[in-house]
Amino acid sequence: MTVFIAYAPEDAPAAEALEVFLERRGMFVEAETGERGFRHMQRADVAVMLWSNKSLFALHRMQMERRALDAWADGRLVLVQLDHGVLPVGLRDLRVIDAKFEPQRDIAWAAVVKSIQDAMETARRIESEPGSHAEADPHAPDLGQDNERASPREVPSAPPAQRRRKQSASETSMWRWLFTGVVVLGAALGAASFLAGVSWMLWAVVAGVVALAALAAVAAVAANQARRDQNRARSPQSSPPQAQPAPSQAAPGAPGGAVFVSYARADSAQVLPAVAAIKAQGRGVWLDTEAIQAGDGWAGEIVRAIRTASRVLIMCSSDAFESDHVKREVYLADRYHRPMTPVFLDNATPPEDFEYFFATVQPLRLNDTPEADRPQALAQALAAL
Repeated sequence: MTVFIAYAPEDAPAAEALEVFLERRGMFVEAETGERGFRHMQRADVAVMLWSNKSLFALHRMQMERRALDAWADGRLVLVQLDHGVLPVGLRDLRVIDAKFEPQRDIAWAAVVKSIQDAMETARRIESEPGSHAEADPHAPDLGQDNERASPREVPSAPPAQRRRKQSASETSMWRWLFTGVVVLGAALGAASFLAGVSWMLWAVVAGVVALAALAAVAAVAANQARRDQNRARSPQSSPPQAQPAPSQAAPGAPGGAVFVSYARADSAQVLPAVAAIKAQGRGVWLDTEAIQAGDGWAGEIVRAIRTASRVLIMCSSDAFESDHVKREVYLADRYHRPMTPVFLDNATPPEDFEYFFATVQPLRLNDTPEADRPQALAQALAAL
């Protein structure tokens, strides 16, 4: 099991402090800023997202959000707030650990440990459910390499955790050179003693000291290698990264699946008549009928509904673009490659995080249709898809 800590580069001190705290409790940790992409998570892994005001302006903010939403979908996200910075849409209603007061962050780090353990238990429970979305998914998103949106750049410096792993390799090389140096030194001392006519007993003592030093160096190298092997055994090796298809390469809708309707609660008066018109065609429709109080508690049900949907309708409006659960549902539709249709109820402009998902799909602009005619217009458009 690996704990991935995602953070903005300016929050490196907090990330390093948390990393040390977790490693002292026997956890294998990797820190990541998105500069080198995000490694694919295994089923037993957990993502800890450190969010602050600096994260809003981080170069790889969009990738950090996708990392968080991907972990949330599998019940393996631990969200930590370092200051009073505003959380992005999609994460605002999730459970968050308060680490704003720096002098008491050890208390917050202890809460992180508990949340990691809870996330691992949740992931195991989700995997054990019939038809679980944690089963192998050929459309699982790849966060292991920089995606095509990242601009070309020079290779940046490694995060702290990667630097430590490189230092471990250097330490092994150092021990090997030390062993070689000890052997050469012992041979030189022995040869010098022999040529100087020193008694064979003194030469034997020198050779014995050299041999003991060599054995100590070998033992140190072996112990260091055993520790690294133990850490690797606790953390499953990541699978090779898969190529991430563009949003336009959507898989066909699930045969016989329901139409998943994603909408903001404030738009219910416009959405519900449209849903009734779709049902009148004899098509199944999935939408929540009760207020969503905690987004993370709905993860399993929403994921299963979207994975089996024939199509996902995103009812777009100014309220929808500010809705946490609409943002997550758009992300999940893209993750599982469900055909998406943005249905605009007003003239709201999609924010950049929504615009990316809508870039290659044809929207339906109901806002240009009289409100009384919208249900029938939507039903006819859906029938033609």
